Amino acid sequence: MPASGRDADDVKAELLRLPAVTAVQGATVVEGNTPSTTPMTFDIVLDNPAKAGDTVQVSTSGATPGTDYVALTNVPVPLIPGATTTPLIVTVNGDNTIEADEQVTLTLSNPSPGVVLDVSSGNGTIQNDDGVPQVSIDDVTVKEGDVPSTITASFTVLLTDPAVGGETITVDTAGVTAAEVLIGFALGSLLGAVIGYVLGISPTAVAMRIEDDGPGPAVDETTAARSGRRGIADMRAEAVACGGTLDIGPVPGGSGMAVSFRWPA
Repeated sequence: MPASGRDADDVKAELLRLPAVTAVQGATVVEGNTPSTTPMTFDIVLDNPAKAGDTVQVSTSGATPGTDYVALTNVPVPLIPGATTTPLIVTVNGDNTIEADEQVTLTLSNPSPGVVLDVSSGNGTIQNDDGVPQVSIDDVTVKEGDVPSTITASFTVLLTDPAVGGETITVDTAGVTAAEVLIGFALGSLLGAVIGYVLGISPTAVAMRIEDDGPGPAVDETTAARSGRRGIADMRAEAVACGGTLDIGPVPGGSGMAVSFRWPA
């Protein structure tokens, strides 16, 4: 038996009773919004109860220390005597930023004598709660007016979640082409004059053609009518009313739009 009065079995038994850290369990928390804070709990788990005076040091890493959470660096943490679990709080800062979930790592170091670090780190998760705004835009109907007036069509962009700041969207227009607009302005005045001339003095025949070198897609009258674009349809109706025809479509063998008026049909 050793001089201390303790045999090898006693020493071995005491060593087996030394608390060893077997897990560092981090929680998953929802981050919240500025300026709120949320506690994230890490449980330091031991296989045997801690004794009075048992300590470890803790540090945090991951995400953005100081911004996403209150950082800890080599902070001494006393283990709860007689307990196998010691909770530790890391304070998470709320924000309004749309981002991915983030991970915080708690690392243990410098255990006091008699504490064993079988496991020295664990992770917690900061869950993003800022929704990605879904964008929609309303429909607008305006009367086009007469040359040379202009009309403003105001579209409203709608978001499902408030914009934080700095978000942008790219907008483009489609539908009525530049060629159609140019032709529409020209034809609106010219066709009116021609029809008046036709009805006023009844010449033998009248033919007119206007071409534009724009993109010139084929005109779908059904689609145009559904979308509220009545300019071309109304002009065609005027032409038919006086016994003429109005043809609108791509320039044959090239690019651009062609508008032809003929009387009689």
